[in-house]
Amino acid sequence: MLKFFWMRCARLVFLCIAMSGSVRPAAVAQSYHGPLRPLKVGDQLPDLLIKDIENYLKKDVSMSAFRGKYLLLDFWSSGCVSCYSGFKRLVGLQKRFEKDFQAILVNPYETKEEMRQRTARPSVAQTAYLPDLPSIVGDERWRRLFPFPTLGQQVWIDRDGKVIGISVPHNTNGRVIERLIKTGELDIFKASSFFLDLKTVRLKTVLDARRSDTTGHSAFSDIYTGEGSSIYGLQSGRVVDSLRGTVRYSFLNCSYDRLFYTAVQLAPEAASQHPRTTIFELSDPQYFLLPDNEEDMEGYFRRNVFCYEIELPLSQEAALPAIMWKELNQHIGQKLGINARVEVRPRLNRVLRIIDPAKLPASKGGKKMRQFPQKGIATATRYMNTPVKEVLNDIAASLMDREGLSGVKGYRPLPCVVEAETGISVDIAVESHLGRHAGRDYLSALQQFLGGFGIGMVEEYRPTTVLVYSDR
Repeated sequence: MLKFFWMRCARLVFLCIAMSGSVRPAAVAQSYHGPLRPLKVGDQLPDLLIKDIENYLKKDVSMSAFRGKYLLLDFWSSGCVSCYSGFKRLVGLQKRFEKDFQAILVNPYETKEEMRQRTARPSVAQTAYLPDLPSIVGDERWRRLFPFPTLGQQVWIDRDGKVIGISVPHNTNGRVIERLIKTGELDIFKASSFFLDLKTVRLKTVLDARRSDTTGHSAFSDIYTGEGSSIYGLQSGRVVDSLRGTVRYSFLNCSYDRLFYTAVQLAPEAASQHPRTTIFELSDPQYFLLPDNEEDMEGYFRRNVFCYEIELPLSQEAALPAIMWKELNQHIGQKLGINARVEVRPRLNRVLRIIDPAKLPASKGGKKMRQFPQKGIATATRYMNTPVKEVLNDIAASLMDREGLSGVKGYRPLPCVVEAETGISVDIAVESHLGRHAGRDYLSALQQFLGGFGIGMVEEYRPTTVLVYSDR
């Protein structure tokens, strides 16, 4: 009897092994091929079969192969400059949490060949970092699953393949991932959908009434985490309701400094008197500045980003900037303990002026044009029959690009002033600070270049309109 007992046990074990062996191929074979619809938080990610995935152990893999880990899908394209900025951080987070976390780059907006051609351009190749993370390129199914209106979006998937969050990259840091792994809680700003048309959906109707302050003509709220929260810094601009005779400006999740600066720009005299720089006369200015540590970014957004809407009768539009400025000082001032004001002070400026007009590359006539010298290459801009003041204004604007010039030797973000006659037109090619100039003294190179055409670039003190933030 004992012999037959062990024979039956052996047959049972063999049957279990055979059944387990037959289940795995069936699971792979059942990879999802049905119709796709946009997913929201709480939906299950279909078990898509991904062919020719890059930087992964297998060439073809089903999404179910990643079950047991938390997934972060980072949506990007080669034309999105800001998308590259978070890649190095993702690589570091992947190495730190590789046991429980997997970051995957998703680019469904272009083919692999298009991506390789664009990332090979000098303007991208010399400045962008492309990581060796698993990458899905050219698979348009992901556009149907996540139809984002803007790039720089990330999707969080739990260990069982469920969508648990949709956010922007500043949410992604070690503290958030560590808490997610330990508790299963995703502490980020979550989006409930992908699209918000502020021209048809009034901000007052979607702001959280329990946390908003309202007056007769405005609504104010802390950072908005409902519909549309995936689009940071969104504003509707000037919207006129001809039936009601009103004009409205709406702002979703804008930083306090952008709101104040916009209020100044809307003033009638803003064209000539808008602030050229910002001064912080605060006991703790770092509290109000973008942090260097990415893990502190979420705290910055929670503190310093707000929603604001102002609406007035169209006949009173001239008073809108002053009312907006007063209300921002009232609401944000109380919230952050600051006071904002505009003053004229002597400040160091970077001045571009014509020293020797005879050296200017005089225009040969023809159609006015501004273009890159070769299609798809952005290392220089060629101006044809263009007023020299317009060219210098473009150069001045590039010298105010703090992010683009932050790694350039000797760079200081100074206000720029242009002194040039409007009637002089030139033909000239100006090299960009991006690309091969990164990391060396671009300012000296630019000064030498301009000097050859009779244009001087100097630093001198001048009365300057400034936006001042101080403690209340």
